[in-house]
Amino acid sequence: MSLRQIFNSFMVALYFFILFAVHSGATLTQVCAEPQVFPVNVFNISARADDLTGAAIVLDQVEGAVIRNCQALPGTGTFLRLRGRQTRDICLIGNELSMAGRPVSFSEEVREKKIKKLD
Repeated sequence: MSLRQIFNSFMVALYFFILFAVHSGATLTQVCAEPQVFPVNVFNISARADDLTGAAIVLDQVEGAVIRNCQALPGTGTFLRLRGRQTRDICLIGNELSMAGRPVSFSEEVREKKIKKLD
């Protein structure tokens, strides 16, 4: 099996994990990737912070992501945590994050501490 086939299998598994988490009502706690080969898209989830990570969604080493039409549930501390030196080009579109104490947080190693917000 080639490295490309292994990578593609991993991406398919990640896609189905996210679908399962969303449709089963589970909390999506982390989306992690090596420096981007593909865009990360998270759509239409309602989540609260996970005890392990302290955030509903954690993006680590992600170059290019869209978080769209998501909702922070009551009791959410941090909704989106950004980690990793390669993390950049993150866009939030039409999210309801008023229930989050902190909608977005950046770890120290994130170089580009800004996100695009479109409502």
